[in-house]
Amino acid sequence: MAAHNRAAVDRRIDRLQERYDGVSVQRHREEGSGAEFEALLEDVEAGYVGGGYVRVVREPDQAPPLSESMPEDATQDEPVTLLILHRGTEDRRWAIPGGTIEDGETYEQAARREVREETGIECSITGCRLLRRVILGDRIGDREVHLLYAIFDGAYEDGSLAPQPGEVRGVGWFADPPARIHPTVQPVLDGSEGAE
Repeated sequence: MAAHNRAAVDRRIDRLQERYDGVSVQRHREEGSGAEFEALLEDVEAGYVGGGYVRVVREPDQAPPLSESMPEDATQDEPVTLLILHRGTEDRRWAIPGGTIEDGETYEQAARREVREETGIECSITGCRLLRRVILGDRIGDREVHLLYAIFDGAYEDGSLAPQPGEVRGVGWFADPPARIHPTVQPVLDGSEGAE
């Protein structure tokens, strides 16, 4: 079987597990259609290997001061999580920021860059919560593509919310997640993720 990106994903998993003390790996397999598979294979041959995402948390003492028009009891008294609403997604569910690794980037660098680009927020990486290995098989052939998505924990460093025009429909800080959360994000928010 031709396994595109398998060795590259294996190397990245090894590095991330070494750096983040054996972080767990979820394995997800699905079958793709011929056209869908061929498009993904083209991306892989151009260097696509996956992406990095960050659950950014801002502590109460990092909240900006209230304006004079706000009541004093409106202060932030618990940590909040940064979430985004992508433009163009049909289901319009909230997710954590992040995206594709670009040439020469680590997963951590890609995740921090994507947070900055999508939201205007600077963050630091404080740990790796989960690695998600996705294997897409070709229904009509004997080929598969391996991808890796790293989900990091992060801390707010600086910046104000500034959604990226044309890509992000909305951004916000949430003490409690909204009702419409993407299913791959919910386990990250409630801590129920783990190896499959």
